[in-house]
Amino acid sequence: MKRKDYVDILSKMFTTKETKLFEHYYSHCYGFYDFWDKNTMSQNDYEHLMMELNHLEYIKIDLKTQTSFDGAIIHITAKGVEYANENR
Repeated sequence: MKRKDYVDILSKMFTTKETKLFEHYYSHCYGFYDFWDKNTMSQNDYEHLMMELNHLEYIKIDLKTQTSFDGAIIHITAKGVEYANENR
């Protein structure tokens, strides 16, 4: 899949702001220099990303007073289970 395909998937699930924050979160936390480019990711990371996109049903971003992801908590609900990932 190309970047446009992922953007299309995310844009149907989230707002533009949430999509950008989601991309930032993954690129920061998982060290993807180019989160959308399969050529810069290992196959394992690519498959992990695909699995996340396929199973993710809802994301709520709680930025509180933060202007970036420093200290922000991401609440993800997937398959009815809610869990939080803190920015690493």
